[in-house]
This record gives sequence, structure tokens and C-alpha cells, in this order.
Amino acid sequence: MKALVRKPFPEGAYGRRAAFGNVDHHVVRLSASQEFWEDRSEEVVGPARAAIEREHDLLARALSQRWGPAETVQLDDDGGAVAAFFGDGAETMLAWSCPEFDRWVGLAVVQADAELPYELFAGVSRGVDWPGRGAEPGSGGGNEDGGAGDGEGGGP
Repeated sequence: MKALVRKPFPEGAYGRRAAFGNVDHHVVRLSASQEFWEDRSEEVVGPARAAIEREHDLLARALSQRWGPAETVQLDDDGGAVAAFFGDGAETMLAWSCPEFDRWVGLAVVQADAELPYELFAGVSRGVDWPGRGAEPGSGGGNEDGGAGDGEGGGP
């Protein structure tokens, strides 16, 4: 994560789903479960989801130790490139402000469709505030979260 936060933003778009970015953000897939084309039963999906959520929660605790408590952000259409990508397969992300780098970090478990894998993504974007931060309740902002999340992992 240190390298991702410090990585300069490019002058134009780069990459694909596993790692991509643009002039104001980077997104990288940190981990992925298997796909569920053959078997979508809870006996197969449940343990895969739980494993990714454990990875999410461990990383979230480490990031909270570094930058303070995460804020749980409801993902909607007004969240910028990182939140928009996460929002295609998650309802929430955890976010931290990193003022020493003039950036913010987002973390989410994304599943784009039921047969596709659960994926743990981290995103970094320009500025210390993510879109909606500090907004009035009910206007797209998040809620203060005293820790690493509620175990839901931000997934669907």
C-alpha cells in the first residue's frame, strides 16, 4: 500500500481491471477468489467470500493503525472514478485520508456478478477528501466507523 499511495499519477489512462488508473487515481486488485460458474451454492461461495473479507479486514486494521479510523462510504454515482469502479460491485467502501501525500485511500470487496470472483481492491485518488466527505447526512457522505468495518467487507 505504501508504494501505491506514493506512486505518481500518470498523464493519461493506463492498465486494465487488475491494475489501472488515470491522471488522478490508481486502482489495484490485491486478491481474488475463484469464479463460481460451475457451483454458486453457499457451501462454495460462503468460504470464498469469508476468506476475501478476512483479507479486507486485516488490511483495514493495518490502514486504520496508520491513518486513523476508516469512514464507511456509501457508493453512489457521485463518487469519482475509484468509487464509481467499486460501486459496480459493492455498496460501500472504507476510506482513509492521507494528508501527508494529499491523497485518500479506498478499500472494497467487489463482486461484479454472481458467477464472478470476489475481488479485494484498493484505490488511491488525489486530494485528502473523497467525494461526499463532510456532506450532510443523507447526501451521499459516509458514517464514521471506529474500526476496520463490520465484517461485511463492502461486498454485495
